[in-house]
Amino acid sequence: MWRDGWKLKLLIERKLIDVLDPLMMRLLGWRMKVCKGIGKIKLKHNLPIHVPEREKEILKKRQQQARKFNLSDKAVRILAKAVMWESKRVQNGLA
Repeated sequence: MWRDGWKLKLLIERKLIDVLDPLMMRLLGWRMKVCKGIGKIKLKHNLPIHVPEREKEILKKRQQQARKFNLSDKAVRILAKAVMWESKRVQNGLA
């Protein structure tokens, strides 16, 4: 039995992933609601949806934060860009 202990550990770790992934989706959904509010403000005040300086600032901050969790710069950059793309898509849908 002790030789198969890894199977139980693997099952437990996978169950944990199954709990964490929906939480990430919930957080992303919440973030998109906030982005929608930002988009409404931008629309009302005739501000651009895409602000390259802000994107650079966000990418830099996220990469600094990622290092604390031993995440690769590349993975965080890809993830952050995908989240920003979705944020812009949500905001552009308001017009």
